[in-house]
Amino acid sequence: VKCLVTGHEMQKDLQVLERHWNGKTYKRRKNSVERQVDLSSYKYIIPHKHEAKMAYCLLTKDTLNLDKKEIQNHIKGRRYQRKLSVKEAKIAKKKEKEKKILEKRERWEKKKAEANSGQSADQKPKYSIDQSEQTHFWVPAEYMNGGEFHHGVHDQDEDLDDPDDDSHNYQPHPKKRHRNNINHTKTSNHNNHGTAKARKPKRSSQMASGRDMNR
Repeated sequence: VKCLVTGHEMQKDLQVLERHWNGKTYKRRKNSVERQVDLSSYKYIIPHKHEAKMAYCLLTKDTLNLDKKEIQNHIKGRRYQRKLSVKEAKIAKKKEKEKKILEKRERWEKKKAEANSGQSADQKPKYSIDQSEQTHFWVPAEYMNGGEFHHGVHDQDEDLDDPDDDSHNYQPHPKKRHRNNINHTKTSNHNNHGTAKARKPKRSSQMASGRDMNR
């Protein structure tokens, strides 16, 4: 038979077993096993980093023995309870602050989405030129993509053909007009005289020989 507390192996004899149960080794190991504490059930008490048989309290910064009664007495103490209330108040305040930040962010994102939707609705193109109906003149890119179209180019073309425009009926001063007419007649006479000389037929050699014979 093997004892799970001490790890000893013994014969199946009642007297041998009773001697083992009444021994100091068994009692000491049994007490240590009974005093062992499952620290996972305690939130702020953890195993000690350097001492295997010790525990450490995160709130009070105290070192404790791995004894169930000692740990329970420490948890029920005033000092631990005061530190615990302060810690819980800080945690609650932090959670409330995070909740407000999340709510504020959600409101901001909602307003931003509404503003973007309204802006996209207002920025619809008022006038757009179809690619199949493009004009023969150049149009800026911003007007081709959408926006107000100014008929500045059409107005310029229409002004050139306007019969009521005084700029097309310009008349010079009388003296200048008379001087221009004289210059025009001189140039025309000069051109006509030059063309007449150029068109005068030349006398052929046969005609010249016939006249000489008549003489």
